Amino acid sequence: AYDRNLVVYSTSSGITAVYTLPKGIHNLVACDQYAYAVIYDTKKNSSTALPAEENGIYRIDLSGGSYEVVERNADDGTEIHVVSDDCFYIVQRKMNLMFQAERHVYKYDHAAGSKEKLAVI
Repeated sequence: AYDRNLVVYSTSSGITAVYTLPKGIHNLVACDQYAYAVIYDTKKNSSTALPAEENGIYRIDLSGGSYEVVERNADDGTEIHVVSDDCFYIVQRKMNLMFQAERHVYKYDHAAGSKEKLAVI
């Protein structure tokens, strides 16, 4: 099982904090003040995501541990690539009608509260 705990060490204060998230952390990228994480649980002995309301991409405040869901559509086919505290890219693998894998690429802007589809590759 993937760990639900995020351990944060502050180089300026020398303090370590542990923040617990609702599900297992599968992909995590930290920026300056925030981290983004893909959160979900898996089936036993599998990497397949279990459907749950808590699944999603979370934005986590590294200084206090508070978090918010910024995208509910996340599972074992979801990757994130973070540019800054307010901007990241989402790549989601999906099967098309011909049972071929496609990657849907989105740009998420937290400050604007927008998600824009950029491409299908």
